[in-house]
Amino acid sequence: MLYTLLAPVYRELFPLRQEELRLCLEGASADMRVLDIGCGDGALVQALCKEGCDAIGVDLDAGMIKTAEEHLPGRFHCLDARDLHTLAGPFDLFCCLGNSLSYLKEDDVQKMLMVLRKIGSQGARLVLQTVNWDRVLTGRFPGFPSRSIKGWGRFEREYTEASVDRICFRTHVLLESGKRHEFCDTLYPLRKGRLLELLGSAGWTGVESFGAFDRSPWHTDAPATIVRTVSMS
Repeated sequence: MLYTLLAPVYRELFPLRQEELRLCLEGASADMRVLDIGCGDGALVQALCKEGCDAIGVDLDAGMIKTAEEHLPGRFHCLDARDLHTLAGPFDLFCCLGNSLSYLKEDDVQKMLMVLRKIGSQGARLVLQTVNWDRVLTGRFPGFPSRSIKGWGRFEREYTEASVDRICFRTHVLLESGKRHEFCDTLYPLRKGRLLELLGSAGWTGVESFGAFDRSPWHTDAPATIVRTVSMS
């Protein structure tokens, strides 16, 4: 699997930015309980715990969870985002960053948002990030830069076979040993307007939208779609 292959070097490929952490922590209490959905190698969970939060993470990729456990044992579960109802709440904050949400079909996103309402505390908050699918689907996405790590190899990615309901996330890993890996993961593009509709129908309100973690305004050519919400009482 792609992410199992990337797990040992994921923090070097995609380091956690302080802007991400600050956006999640804003308005938070020191002891709040946090669930990171699609936690990857656990970098955000580790950072939140250092800030005094009681954070746990879930991810479907066993290799990512193994790497996360090496950094911070006992706080991670290999779990599908469609099975969050099995977790014991309440949680005060839910995070789903790094385009993880795009691996779920729209019906599954809607179900997940409703489950989060059920396992969230009164006034729980939610921070979601995807790529800006509005930009991708209108053909204005400039593409991804190649990323290389000395001693490991090179990672390249692109979106292909784009349609309104699914996209192939095509990735190439060329290791310095000469071995090459290719993957094509199916993603389900969810435009900002539809995401806001799903949030509203699941009972989430107080929505703020950003185009990047520096809180710059969202627009059709922004690099990301980020929403932060406060649930209904």
